[in-house]
Amino acid sequence: MKKKVNLVTAIIIAFMFLILFNMSSFAYNCDEIRTDTIRLHIIASSDSEKDQKIKYTVRDELLKKYPALFTDNTTRKEAEQILSAELNTIETFVNEILAERDINYSADVKLKEEYFETRIYDNGIILPAGRYMSLIINLGNAQGKNWWCVIFPSLCLPAAQNTEEIIESVYTSDEKTILTSPDKYEIRLRLLEYIEIIRNKVDNI
Repeated sequence: MKKKVNLVTAIIIAFMFLILFNMSSFAYNCDEIRTDTIRLHIIASSDSEKDQKIKYTVRDELLKKYPALFTDNTTRKEAEQILSAELNTIETFVNEILAERDINYSADVKLKEEYFETRIYDNGIILPAGRYMSLIINLGNAQGKNWWCVIFPSLCLPAAQNTEEIIESVYTSDEKTILTSPDKYEIRLRLLEYIEIIRNKVDNI
């Protein structure tokens, strides 16, 4: 009887170690995804119909412009450097969009890390929760519903006609598996999101 108990205990311990190992490996790859990615975040001035409409107008104009900033060989580090150097230009560009439409507020453009929840996009790509470098476009009071996507690599932009090719050019095979298999990793993604929520709250204390 004692031998059976010991055997069961050993199996449970081995199973727990396996779960921890898999979760640790999964968390590492998710962290690498966050490191390799730059998000685009546009926040409307308010939830009024007019402000929400201008948010999407700004989005559409920005998405036409952004792909030209990067080449096929641009690295994540280079993309951040390019965006950092172009912040004033981008802000001017957005303010011109607002002025042309007689909008009586301006835009504030920043490049910094911010927290995102787990997100599945229309093209089936999933991005795990956590802190990402983000190009943030604050419109006016920035109190309205927001819109976000991926600016590097161009996974959610109109230029992303070949999603698989874009993914393979930036992410490792393990990262690609996570990005393209939301159902397979649903439980682990939920667990990771809980961890990232706690980490984000601790970081903001």
